[in-house]
Amino acid sequence: MPSLLIDRERNIMAANEAAVSLLGLDPVALGVLGPELPGDAEPSPRPVAFTGPRGGVASVVLASRPVEGGGAMLMLADITAERRENADLAERGKMMASMLADFPGMAYRCKLDANWTMEYVTAGCLDLIGYAPSDLLGNSVIAYGEVIVPEDREMVTAAVRGGAERRGTYTVTRSEEHTSELQSPDHLV
Repeated sequence: MPSLLIDRERNIMAANEAAVSLLGLDPVALGVLGPELPGDAEPSPRPVAFTGPRGGVASVVLASRPVEGGGAMLMLADITAERRENADLAERGKMMASMLADFPGMAYRCKLDANWTMEYVTAGCLDLIGYAPSDLLGNSVIAYGEVIVPEDREMVTAAVRGGAERRGTYTVTRSEEHTSELQSPDHLV
């Protein structure tokens, strides 16, 4: 684990090889701790971003503890890759939300429970079934299972469960004799 020992003036007194590599320090003249990394002795780990020697931004989780005579021992965990992955996931989520906003009809993700508890639903549900997404999410106003015509619930549940278990397409024929072909998700919730 990258570790540093600093004095009261934030001078780096010692650094292990991992810290030298992560922070791009000169192993001979360690220097002064930059303003990006706090030099206090707060024991609770916290995320910190800093600019590395080549201009790249790195993220670490920093934990510190006071040392006798002042100063602190800093322990760092590099979380740069995880931060990048989270940012990429957030960007893909925004792109997917944008695409689904223009999607005619209703796209949703729900639990396969008795209520069909909605975890995600597009705005198209308002036109299709008369409820806003906020009404359906987490069964806040109504459960999606209640929207299904009572005499069709058993048949719809069996068709969806069967399709989900096969991870394939399933067909649901509603009371009005309309047929819907649906694709099951890649995984069950």
